Amino acid sequence: MSQVALGNIKTQLKSILDLANTTTGSPIDLSAGMSQRVQRVMKVNLVKVPIQPSFFPCLTMWFDNKDVITETIARDLSTGKRRGEISLILAGMTWEQITSNIDVDSSDEQIEFLMENSEEILRAQFKLNGAVSWCFPKSINYHSFPHDEETHLRIGIMNLKLSTFY
Repeated sequence: MSQVALGNIKTQLKSILDLANTTTGSPIDLSAGMSQRVQRVMKVNLVKVPIQPSFFPCLTMWFDNKDVITETIARDLSTGKRRGEISLILAGMTWEQITSNIDVDSSDEQIEFLMENSEEILRAQFKLNGAVSWCFPKSINYHSFPHDEETHLRIGIMNLKLSTFY
């Protein structure tokens, strides 16, 4: 039976982001420009499981959906080649307890750095160590997650589109 190795896709994405979270990260340090280093990269659905504040700043990921596309005609349904176009959500979270400048919202700036750094890393690693044929960020929403963000918490949501044959 042929299926998409969803767990491996998340594992490879986590590995790529973890490896980039150093001052020598390539093509960019995941934490570049941020006031604090990224503490964790997780494979947890933020909608289902709340993230404890000591993990901020962090990234987490989960699958949203998979479109199945028939690629070949075969003698039966089980032997035909298919392509899966998968939507994965990569959520970044930052928490800025104290701001030193009332003219700048440092919480906004931190989530913007985190999501832009993540996008640049994924552009360079678009095959996720061979786990997919390609991936690209389809959209990034800043500051709009339906969560009680209060003053200090910021969440950015990247919709990552992936494609693989199976």
